Amino acid sequence: MKYSLVIHPSADFIDYVRDLKKQLEQKIGWYASVNSLAHISICEFDSDEVNVEKIKTKLVDLVEFKKAQYVYLSEFNSYQQHTFFIQPSIYSKAYLKDVFRSVIIHLKPHILGLYENGDDPHVTIARKLDGSKMTVAKNLFTHIDKNFFCDSLSLRKFNPEKGQYEIIQKFPFGNRTREEGQLSLF
Repeated sequence: MKYSLVIHPSADFIDYVRDLKKQLEQKIGWYASVNSLAHISICEFDSDEVNVEKIKTKLVDLVEFKKAQYVYLSEFNSYQQHTFFIQPSIYSKAYLKDVFRSVIIHLKPHILGLYENGDDPHVTIARKLDGSKMTVAKNLFTHIDKNFFCDSLSLRKFNPEKGQYEIIQKFPFGNRTREEGQLSLF
């Protein structure tokens, strides 16, 4: 079964992105990712139920020491002529990259075929756009100044009937330091 690990923004930011996607769909018609909920992808992997339970335990251990903070989204951008997305500010991108790195380091020994979603955190608006559709997206969306509180990771499982990933468990950040964890041992 296919799984992905993501950061899901707040409900109001998800609604905001849903509205952007609808506006773009009205201008260019259907496009890849039009129905996908806003998220920031960390990694994808294939697994069976037994190994997923082990991964969940590893995630609980990892997030205990993750610090929640606001993520600021500062501009629209694109990858060549195919993907249009919302990009975090430089400071927020550094925070997200740190989260990504720690997740990958923590999980990679336990997952064969772990696919990292890159080293450029972003919220995808549209994928697989041709040049003219990308131009419409760039002209339609020119300014953004939004944020959300990043306080958890979400494990999603692919639902082949819907053709979408669905959240199966959230892992809230514990906001503890390693020193606090060591003190609790005594």
